[in-house]
Amino acid sequence: MEQVRSADYQPIEDYAIIGDLHTVALVGKNGSIDWCCIPRFDSPSVFGALLDAQKGGFFRISPDLSANSDIRSRQLYFPETNILVTRFLTNDGIGEITDFMPIRQSWDVGHSHHIIRSVSVVKGSLPFEMVCRPGFNYARDEHTVHLSEHGATFYTKDLCLGLATTVP
Repeated sequence: MEQVRSADYQPIEDYAIIGDLHTVALVGKNGSIDWCCIPRFDSPSVFGALLDAQKGGFFRISPDLSANSDIRSRQLYFPETNILVTRFLTNDGIGEITDFMPIRQSWDVGHSHHIIRSVSVVKGSLPFEMVCRPGFNYARDEHTVHLSEHGATFYTKDLCLGLATTVP
């Protein structure tokens, strides 16, 4: 187990990869997606904190650092899959984030890509927080945000990114 780092930049060895055969996302041991280009590998970045922690964009789900100062984490894949589990251990509880990108049918590839992120508390109590701050086109494109009861939608001139949640 490694201590969760709160620094802006994570060492590259603290990342694992998820993908759908057309693009990938890098998920840090701190629960942050810091690199993802959509809809393809060679597309401009949506999350690029790996290159610029301040403006690059990220999507972080992590234990509330204000409630827990001693957080350890590790990452593992379900056997023979590209389903990533990031496990957080504290004195008060154990929590997990499960991340994956479903593989689309070939006729549906250009329409949408999904990153599925599921949070669970395995033991005890562990509050989580979520921050989604995209940086479209290497943080060069401005975007607008529409909030709804079940999430948010981020719009640029070229791309629409939806965030759906079952938690307020």
